[in-house]
Parts: sequence; structure tokens; C-alpha cells
Amino acid sequence: MINVQQKNYYSEVYGVLNMLGSKYIEKLPKQLYQLIDRERNRGYNPVYNAEIDMYKQNITNQALAMIMLFHLNYWCENEQEKEQLKKILNKNQTEVEEKYSIESIFKQRKKTEDQKNEIRNEQQNSEKPANTSLVEYKESFIQKIRKVIYNFFHRNKK
Repeated sequence: MINVQQKNYYSEVYGVLNMLGSKYIEKLPKQLYQLIDRERNRGYNPVYNAEIDMYKQNITNQALAMIMLFHLNYWCENEQEKEQLKKILNKNQTEVEEKYSIESIFKQRKKTEDQKNEIRNEQQNSEKPANTSLVEYKESFIQKIRKVIYNFFHRNKK
């Protein structure tokens, strides 16, 4: 069973295919186009402009990926164009794998934690008075008087 989100992907692909026109639709297998038409969300009919880059037209990555597969499998004019597209896809895949590799994620996390620790240490150092071991605590005159009065009243209660 296809969920609403998947139906929306099909609607977006359907909208792109209609924007591209019959030249591209005819190159797709009829069963594939019928599947897209049958499974799309009929209440969601996005319209795209060929003059504007697809990435700027609020289309999902899943729909773009499907269009890219159609381009690779059905619309490339020759093997040279296909190979060039495969190189671009492989380069993008490698960049994504490097960016989201486990090592990369942990390096970023460690770097962030190190920065936080450095900031925390700087804050703690700025809050501590210099040479605290040399500072001698002395009771103020007022504190001494309070202490005497307090002791006086507590001795009388006993």
C-alpha cells in the first residue's frame, strides 16, 4: 500500500513529466507512465516552470531522484551522455558518503565538544580570582558584632 507521501512523489514526477512534454513521456515505458498516473495524489497537482531550476521549485529529493533515473535509463541520447551522467552521480555519491561517514560525524562531534570544553574552561578561569591561595579571609567588624549578639541570645535561652 502506498502512503500519502509516496503519492505526492508520484504527483511531482507526473507534474515534471507534463512540463517536459510528450517527447519525454513517449520515451518512458507505457506501463511506467500509467503506474505514475495511477498512483499519484489526484488532490496534489504541482505545476513546474521549465525556465526555473528544478531545485528552486519546491520539489522533493525523491521526485528528483526518480526523474534522474528516467534521464539515465530512457532519455540519454548516447552512451557518452550516459557515462557523463554516471560520473556526476558517482561524484555526488562519494561527496555524500564522505560528508556523512561515521568518522566524519565523530570528528565533527569531537571538535564541537572540544570547543565547548575550551569555552567552559575560559569561563571558569575568568570567574576565579587570581591567586586565591594568597587571599586571607577576615571577618568584618559588622560580622563580628552580629556573631556576638547571636551568641549572647542563644546562651540566654539555654
